[in-house]
Amino acid sequence: MDLKRHEIPTHLDVEDTLFLGLTVRQVFIVMVGCAIGYSGWQSLAHAHLPAIARVILCAVVPLLAVLVAAAKPAARPLELWILAFLRYHVQPRVYVWRPVAREAMTETDDEEGARAGEPVAPASKTR
Repeated sequence: MDLKRHEIPTHLDVEDTLFLGLTVRQVFIVMVGCAIGYSGWQSLAHAHLPAIARVILCAVVPLLAVLVAAAKPAARPLELWILAFLRYHVQPRVYVWRPVAREAMTETDDEEGARAGEPVAPASKTR
């Protein structure tokens, strides 16, 4: 009897590399950074700046893009850390419950609370 062999994929958590050992995500981030840097170079072409000042000013964005693409603190991409930082500072820290008058309740409110005769109030956000 002929048994068929199937190869089981292992390294499923490893991203595929596209160019120079960079993943598709990293190549995209570096390309966007270079495009923004080039746009800055073109917009500063008519400014009365020395060439070295233009190079320094326009090289900052691609270097930051390389940093964001390459850095992985705690095995997570840097853009996820930036997103978590921004979400933490934007979201409220304290939720305060305040009762709402019965007239303010709508059909979409919690049915169990409405049946029990208790008004349902959304939590208001305060800082």
